[in-house]
Formats: sequence, structure tokens, C-alpha cells
Amino acid sequence: MTNTKYKSDIDQLYKCPCTLNLLDRRWWVYQIRGNVTCYALSSNVKSRLLQGNPRNRLCCYQWNYYQYYPNQAQYNEALRKASNIHNSLDAGHVLLSDPWPWSSSVAENVQANRWCCKESNSSALCERFFAVFPDMSCTNIIPFIPANILGDPHFITLDDLNYTMNGWGEYTLMDIPSRSFLLQ
Repeated sequence: MTNTKYKSDIDQLYKCPCTLNLLDRRWWVYQIRGNVTCYALSSNVKSRLLQGNPRNRLCCYQWNYYQYYPNQAQYNEALRKASNIHNSLDAGHVLLSDPWPWSSSVAENVQANRWCCKESNSSALCERFFAVFPDMSCTNIIPFIPANILGDPHFITLDDLNYTMNGWGEYTLMDIPSRSFLLQ
């Protein structure tokens, strides 16, 4: 590809995390196909951090989303082992635009991959697809972004109450006067 604007758009996108446990609120579930789960950059990230960039990135991971995990430790271990798929027909790739149902280009984002790689008997056609819509490998280095960029934080306190934080100033989460402890 020689289109410099297209290349610039792709370079601005966040790289896929190498394992599922590195995903954060930047990524939303797009599609679940058996033991392959694919994520794309959320509309919040696109509107706040990648303004004017029409492209998106699909990151796919091999793991069983619906499998029952008897405890949190086993679930966390499964997330650590769920690795990014690349150099495969199930790999993620660059998308022309956002893949969300309210987007006007949903079909063109996934149809081309299906026609060129999954329904075609031509490996050359699939190779050409990935030359135009590359699978950009992955990273273990996740750039920090402030939580307020992605919306109001939601949290559960030690007494199991749910809160949404949408204010300014200082807030006290925990105060233990007998221990001279104050958590703000």
C-alpha cells in the first residue's frame, strides 16, 4: 500500500495486547466464534483519543468465553493463556471503519475477510487481503491512559456497594479513625 493517509491511520491505532488479560476498557467484544473471541477499539476510545481516524483494529484471541471456571484463579489463568491469534485465518486485522452495529460499514469490515480468506480457495487472495488489511502482531506493553478518558469509573467498595464516580474534588473511600487511616 502506498496511501500515506491510510498508513498513518493504521499507525495511530493501538496494537492488540498479546494476551487477553492485558485487555482493558479500550476494547469491546465484537464477535465470539466458538473458542475465538474478537475485540475492537471502543467508540469511546475512537471519539476521545483517535478523533478523525476512521480505522479500527480487530484483535482475536483463542479461548473459551463461555466455559465455566470454578474459581477466580482458574479464570485468571485462562485469560493469561488466551493469546492473540496472528498469521491465521482467524487472526484479527485492520478494519476500514468501526464494526459496531450502528456503523454504516459493518458488512464491508467483515465480508472482505470472509470472501477472501474463508470462502475462497485462493491463498493468494487471502495474502492480498492481509497485505491491505494487515494483522499487526501484538504488544505486551500497554500504554497508560487515564480512566476518565473512557467514561465515569465504576467500582465496588469493600462493603459490596456499587458506585459510579462522576464528580470533581476529593472523596473518602475509607476512614478508620482508631488506626489513623484515611483512603481518598
